[in-house]
Amino acid sequence: FSSIHASVGADELLSSDVLAPFTPMATAEAEALEATLAVTHEFLMTLGAAYMLIAGSLLGAIRHLGRIPWDDDVDLCVDSAHEMQLVMLAIYLEA
Repeated sequence: FSSIHASVGADELLSSDVLAPFTPMATAEAEALEATLAVTHEFLMTLGAAYMLIAGSLLGAIRHLGRIPWDDDVDLCVDSAHEMQLVMLAIYLEA
């Protein structure tokens, strides 16, 4: 790391460009994301489709007991047994 960035000072490495991705989401955006997840949960439960959190969402659930403050999405994995049901629904909604 130091050999790659030898010409860059420590202060420059800790600039807002580097830290910007770790800025917590605004409260309204976080609430909208959580509301979207709640609707998605109800939708998938209505279909009887099992799902689980994966990637950053799973990490946040374990490490932060909720969402990672700067994570701006939700990562879900849906049981592939419901794939055709979801594809057909998407086709119907786009028509």
